[in-house]
Amino acid sequence: MRIRLLLFLLCIPFISTEAQKFRGLVIDNNGKPIPYASLYIKELKSGIMTDAYGSFFMYLPPGDYSCETSCSGYDSTDWKLHQTKTTVIKNIVLQRRHYTLPKENDQNENPAINIIRSAIQAAPHYLNIISGYKADVYTKNREKLVKVPGIQKMSKTVRYLAKNYQGKLVVSEEHKKINYRNPNIYQIRTLNKTTILPKELDIPIDISTTNIYERMILNKLSPIAPEAMRYYRYILICTTKESGHTIYKIQVIPKHLQSVLVSGYIYIVDKLWCVSAFDLLTYDSHIIANIKVAYKEIVPRGFLPVTIQAGINYHNTGFQALSYNIHSIRYDSVIVNNNTRILFNQHRTKKGHRFERLLPKDLISIKEDTMALDRDSMMW
Repeated sequence: MRIRLLLFLLCIPFISTEAQKFRGLVIDNNGKPIPYASLYIKELKSGIMTDAYGSFFMYLPPGDYSCETSCSGYDSTDWKLHQTKTTVIKNIVLQRRHYTLPKENDQNENPAINIIRSAIQAAPHYLNIISGYKADVYTKNREKLVKVPGIQKMSKTVRYLAKNYQGKLVVSEEHKKINYRNPNIYQIRTLNKTTILPKELDIPIDISTTNIYERMILNKLSPIAPEAMRYYRYILICTTKESGHTIYKIQVIPKHLQSVLVSGYIYIVDKLWCVSAFDLLTYDSHIIANIKVAYKEIVPRGFLPVTIQAGINYHNTGFQALSYNIHSIRYDSVIVNNNTRILFNQHRTKKGHRFERLLPKDLISIKEDTMALDRDSMMW
């Protein structure tokens, strides 16, 4: 999916036939709203995020649902929802998370090293256990053109952009369908899109096909790539409990200041050695991006992202723009592959430069429905 220059406030609605509204707030034990908390509905294999004010809403068919709410810094909570044929309002309270700091090691060993080694060994399994899926991706964006250099306003096109968009906050929405087949074949189709932005402000950054288990993530070396330990340092910040699992929060620090590396945090599940979330910062000559992804177990031992949060700072020859967006993902079908060992061997035999992206661009097919701009969010 392409990220345009974005800045998000609202959450993502899901609409189906005869669905009713479910809305509410996610708050802490003091009643303070929690922004950008993740809600996951297990029966629908669907995730949404709260907005900057802790508010959410979605459309659900009447029925009973098992739900989970989580946010960094808070204990996750499981709860039941009975959706009636009328609007249901519910406030969800999250408690502050209690962290356990790592114990001092007399032998000066880094406890994060063994955790990362286990995650690197498990990565091919989690990369290849999903042989295919179909999903809907719902996106809402807020974006602002901050600065246009005066010398550039000599251009008629730039003058138009500056006059109509500079300093203004623009909201846009998008609904896409993804059909994925292993290995690395994506068909992406835009069904609905509402925007007033011109194509000149459209910056293509692919995140809907981002996978932390691949060797490269957003054209950067993944912190759990086979050779990652040569390029990153790791520090175990703390451990916590979530849904009965021990979660390790590990800081990722590049050993060299190279734009092909990332920095931030990665959360690893003990014994399963899968990624439950990551919060990574990437940069190059024109774009600084902060990407936050929450994973859930969609099928047994198959973990996929359910919410993606992205903040972008774009700057180029005097231009500056800020953006924020959230992608909520709903999986229609997921196919599990039980023969991951063979695929792992095929993956390892592929050769190339150590920073070469393994996903050829010609395997990503992106199409936009001719009626996409004529449909509003109620069609979703």
